[in-house]
Amino acid sequence: MDVDTCVDVGLALLSPEMFTLLVDDRAWTPEKYEGWVVEGLAAAARCGPDENDRIS
Repeated sequence: MDVDTCVDVGLALLSPEMFTLLVDDRAWTPEKYEGWVVEGLAAAARCGPDENDRIS
């Protein structure tokens, strides 16, 4: 996954719309949502440059 995609994933995880969808509409607890966000952000933070982003 390239860096731009990792940033997009982070923004999606933290969006108010995602919180509303999962907590209000799908009845997740805020704690479950928080854990999911933490796991997702940790995964996105592990993203590194792909072959196209490497400096020669």
